[in-house]
Parts: sequence; structure tokens; C-alpha cells
Amino acid sequence: RTPRTPRTPRTPRTPRNERQSRAINSTGAGRSAAGPSAPVRPCRYWEPRQQPCGSCCAGIGIGIGIGNKGNKYAAAPTLNVPTPYPTFPMSHLSSTNGAGGGGAEADGADRHHHQEYRRTANLGFCKEHDEVNNNNNNSNNDDVSEGVRQLLVVSRDDGDGDDTNDIVGTINSGLVPFDFRIPSDLVPTLGMHYHADEIKEDRYESVLTALEPTSADREYQCLLDRAAEAPNKKHHNLKGWGLAYVRPVISNFYRGDGDTSDAVDGHSPDVPSVKSILKSRRDEHLQKNPEAAAEAAKREEQAAAAVAAAGDSDIGNKRTVATPAHTGFAAKFTNLSPTPLNLYWDGRGGSESRLVGRLHPFESLGTATTPGQSFSLIPVTQDGYDDRFVLQRWTMTADEAHVYYDPVEDNDIAKLTTEQQARYNMWKLNQAYARDYLIKTKRPWLSDFPRPVPFHFMHSAEYFGKTMTVKSWESHFTSRPPRSQLEKISYTDHEQRMHRESRYGKDLSIALPKYRQSRSRELELKMEVISCAPQVFLIDDFLSTVEVEHIIDLVRDGSRNITLSRSAVHPGGMSDYSSDDDRVRNEQTDTTTRSSTNAWIERGDSLIVDSIYRRAADLVGIDESLLRHRSDEEHPELATDHSIAERMQLVHYAEGERYEAHHDFLNPAFGNRYQPSRFATLLLYLNDVEEGGETIFPRAINSESHDGISVKPKAGTAILFYNVLPDGNPDDLSQHSAAPVIEGEKYLANLWIWDPIID
Repeated sequence: RTPRTPRTPRTPRTPRNERQSRAINSTGAGRSAAGPSAPVRPCRYWEPRQQPCGSCCAGIGIGIGIGNKGNKYAAAPTLNVPTPYPTFPMSHLSSTNGAGGGGAEADGADRHHHQEYRRTANLGFCKEHDEVNNNNNNSNNDDVSEGVRQLLVVSRDDGDGDDTNDIVGTINSGLVPFDFRIPSDLVPTLGMHYHADEIKEDRYESVLTALEPTSADREYQCLLDRAAEAPNKKHHNLKGWGLAYVRPVISNFYRGDGDTSDAVDGHSPDVPSVKSILKSRRDEHLQKNPEAAAEAAKREEQAAAAVAAAGDSDIGNKRTVATPAHTGFAAKFTNLSPTPLNLYWDGRGGSESRLVGRLHPFESLGTATTPGQSFSLIPVTQDGYDDRFVLQRWTMTADEAHVYYDPVEDNDIAKLTTEQQARYNMWKLNQAYARDYLIKTKRPWLSDFPRPVPFHFMHSAEYFGKTMTVKSWESHFTSRPPRSQLEKISYTDHEQRMHRESRYGKDLSIALPKYRQSRSRELELKMEVISCAPQVFLIDDFLSTVEVEHIIDLVRDGSRNITLSRSAVHPGGMSDYSSDDDRVRNEQTDTTTRSSTNAWIERGDSLIVDSIYRRAADLVGIDESLLRHRSDEEHPELATDHSIAERMQLVHYAEGERYEAHHDFLNPAFGNRYQPSRFATLLLYLNDVEEGGETIFPRAINSESHDGISVKPKAGTAILFYNVLPDGNPDDLSQHSAAPVIEGEKYLANLWIWDPIID
């Protein structure tokens, strides 16, 4: 996996009531990192957080906020296509979702995730859910939608003192309610999650040692009632309801086969359509492989014979999935022992073993692998790989992608501390849920139960060739501003812009307007679906030539101390036990997997970079203020001032350099109530590549090509894809690679956005 931005130490936040009081009485100086008596200097939101600056850098919280009412800076994409989904009140979703998806805007006050977030959202145990959700297997979509709606708003109090839910969002049509079973002896363990939600304890400090966790949550009380009614209270499975994303059948991805009504008008000839991409890839493959061509011809003959034999049947209209040639998948490893261990990839016969990372007690690591690959656990006391000390070895298969090291026998559980027993039982609860999730969706549960649906708006990739238009006031730069106007920006610059927007509107408040396209109209960004599973969108002309050149020049001219260094890989795991030493140990350079170089660019490095971030926020439908640090004076009601976007990563590939298939999502620490991970990836191409360098999604589902979907780099073009599914589970199909550059060089930039917060 691509390593996340290096972590910096957390700073305790000022209590929220004190922050609000200070904001009300503020004279503009902000708070001090060292206390009330410490000197305060102006804070720049682009500066590293560890520096002793003022209001926006001093503290790091772990909740985020967003809303429309009373918020002049809320942003959402404006779509020119109607949403196919009903809109329902959802107290756990930000109001921007509704506006972004074509639904109604929220009527409630500003909400923020610290107050509204519940890890146990979308779980139902009360009996009234059975009446609706038992119908979810029939063909009545209204029943399914009602079941989803109930689970999205179940027992959630929006804090306004009444029984209504004010916040509105959209529901993905693939979300369905499903029933799962949990052992009755693990009910108190689930109660710990409810208790953490109730007291808003984000790291489970006291929850894990509580002998009898309590919660007044109505759904949990229903679960306790069901447990009390169970005939065998110790060995009985109790039914609950959750949400799962079930992918549509592949024929739904090809809307209007043989019909041009959904064709893209004005499609640039430089960017081939999805069908032409698939056809060219298939033809190229068959030309190079005579045996595959013969086999394909044989299959076509068999299909034609079947259609002829079927007569008037619709067998000829049914599509089948082309089995991907790439057999990779995401693997997850969990340590259920109280001892830290090292996870090794065994290589070929153990002769090329390689350290994957440190696997802490009751935590996980993840990596991409293929069937038949072997991994081993070895005590950390051993220096390097030694086959004599292997505690557990797994030979991986896609059917069992999540494996556990569990040396704890029934009689040994009592030897664990109270906290260790709680963590152990939480993983047992996760295993029980994962079993039923696999049965419902036919894919492994790679997240940590419980995990709610994503907070942020998600565009829907329903069928190939679907287009949407997103509008943004951040128009293209068409001429280069003088260097004096492209210096680093401070928070004061951003604050002044907010004041201009509140007084004159966004259209009259953009930075450096005389160097841009006409400010009298919004920039229209056309998004085209090029993959439905995973969800991938192509955005032509996202960047102008001036913007592309500016990003590259930030590295080339050397004046900003932004330099390229060898790209690293990192196992997809975070832990409450992790230290800086662990980060250094786990973050490795591996030229056999990733041979590029990269540098990091701050949003505040120039007004052009800031404009790109704002445009990206409009594209994904998230308030731009969430993609940067904020001061207490800007949004005193929010529980954090931290960005949910990483710094922009500029990547350079020379001839022959590549990046093997990998995932961008991460495995959060199990004891982190927010379960943060990378939610979306926006990839920006900065130059044309003569040959090679394609971005490939090798497991993208389609019926034409066994090689998935590939995108050829074109300067200014962007692709957006989601790393998670609408139910919160990581999307294993989002695995992607960078093909070797055959001729020329390749520049691109990655922008990662997290959900619901960044860790």
C-alpha cells in the first residue's frame, strides 16, 4: 500500500465548552499550544502541526463537522442528472450528502461528526425491524428501501429535543438490510461499543476495563431483552439487522446494450469510451495469445449455438463476468495473542522472505497477495526470519482472506487481563458478524465490526458511460500569475476569503481572477463512469496546462524544499500500540513492488494548489473547509480543526518504473471508535506518456476483458475512485497498479480523502 502521510503527535484539545466560550470572547489571537500565558504568533494552516503555533495548529481532535443551515461555506456538487434513490432522514450523515446526491438539503442546524457519529449506527435489534426487513428478499423495492431507512435512522437522536431527524441524505440502491447472529455470551461485548458511543470515548480507555458496560440506547436495550428471553442464555444466537451492499448483476452495468440513448455527447476523441477501451484491450490480448484467441472463438461459437437453441428466450441478452486474469486480493492478519509478533511474507520457499510489519496484540495488518502465497508469524525477539521459530503459517486463498492467530484456549482466557479479554471478545464478535456478511454478499468482511456506512457523499457508478456534471467556481488558471503572488498562504488569507464570500458570494471571491477563465460562470466538470465495480470515474480537463506545470515546478525549481525521494510501501494497518519506531520499521522501500519517487505538497504552498483542493472538494461533494486545518474562530462548534485530506503526493516514474497492484485503504486500530481509513482517491495526471504508464484496475468487473480497466495518462485528466463500499467495508476490487513506463516519463499526483476523520 501507498504509505499515508507521516503521523505527528496528537495534542490534547481544549474542552469544547471552553473552546466555544473562547471563540465568543476572542480578540483574534487564538489559543496557545503551551497554555494561556504562552506567547501566540499567527498560525498558518499549512504548517506542520508539531510547531508551536497559535489557533489552528495547537490541538488535534478526532471529530469532524459539516452542515448547511447557518453555514455559508458548505459545498456540494451540482448534478445535472436526477438521483435514482429516495431521500430519507439520516442523523448519522452530513447534510451535504443530500444536496450532493440530488436530495433535499438539511433543515437542521450545523451538525458535526463528533456529536452525531456512532459506531453502532445501522444496527437494529428491536422486533419492529423484523416486520419490514423480513421482506427484503422479495422484489418490492419499497420494502427494501423502508428497511434501509429504518436502519439508517434507528435510535438516533439529532439533539434538537424532538423525535424528528433533520439531516437528509441519499441511499445507495445497492444497500439492503440483512440479518446476522451474535452469540448471547458476547452481548456484553457489543455493549462496550454502545457504551463508548454513549460517553463518546474515542479510544475505549475506560470502556475496555468496565466490568458491566451500560447503555441506554434503545436498540441495545432490545438486544438485552432478547438475550433475557433466550432459552439457553449461554449458547444461543441472537438476531440483529445490519446493512450490506449487494452488487447488481453485471447486465445492469450495460444499460441500453445496442442503444445509443446513453451515449456521451461531445466525448473527446483523445479519451476513448469504455467499450472501446475494453475492446482494444481484448483485441490486443488475443493478438498476442493465439491460444486465447482460439479459446475465445470457441466460446463465441458455443454462445451462438446456445442462443440458436434457446429460440425466443432471452439468453442472448444475459451477460457473464469475464474472469479477471489477475487473481490478487486483500489479505488481513489479526493477532489474538497478548504478545507482539512480526509478520513475514515467506517468499519462494522461504529463501526470499520479507518483513511485512509488526503485528501488535489484538490488532491487524493488511497487504495485497495472490492465492498460494505463504505468510508466517515469528516472535519479535528473533532477529530476522527463522523457520525454526514460526508460530503460525498461512497459505492464502481468496475464500479466507482474513486469518486469525488465536493461541488462546478456553481455559487460558481467564489468564488475560480484563482489557485483553475485552479485545479478544470483540474480535470474536467480529468473526460472528463476518460469517453472515459473507453469506449475504459473497465477499469477506475486511472492516472491523461494528462499522457504520460512510459519512461522506458517494457518487453512484450505476452503469458504464453514465455521465454527470459537477460545477465549481474554482475555474481554471489560464495564465501564470507572477511568482510574488504564488507564495505560501497563511490562514489570514483564507479568513479574508471567507469574509469576501459571505459578503459578495463565491463567484466574486475567487483568488487571482484575472489569471483564470471568466469568473461569470462556473467551471463544469464532466464525470464519466468507466468502472462500476470498483466505482471509477474519469474527469477530463480537471486541471489546466498552467496548473499542471505549476505542480511540477514546485518540485523542479527547488525553491520550496520540496524534493523527490524514493517511494515507500507500508502495510495497511494502524494500532493503538504503534510508535514512531513502528512506522519506520513498517514503512519500507521495495523497488520490486514500487520503483517510483515522490514528494509531498501542502495545500497552502500556493493559491493554485489551494484552488485545486477547493475544486476537488466540489467534485467529491465535501465542504472544502474539511480539507484543511481550521481555527476555533472559524467553526467553534466543531470538535476538530484537522483536515480529512492528506497532503498531495506528487509521484514521478522514469522509464521502466512501476507500482504493482495494491490497495489504498488501511486497517484502522480496532479500538478506535471512528474506524478511520482512506475513503476516496483522486488521481491527477500531470503529463502525457509516450508509451506505457497506464493506471490499471485489473479486477474491474466487466464482460469483455479479462484484464480489467486501464486508463492512459493524459495531462490534466483525473480519475476518482472509492476505496470503500457504501456499507463501509473496504472495496477489495479497488486494487490498482501503475504499468511500467516504456517510453518517456510520468508525473501524477494523489489526493487521499479519509472517512470519517483522518488518523
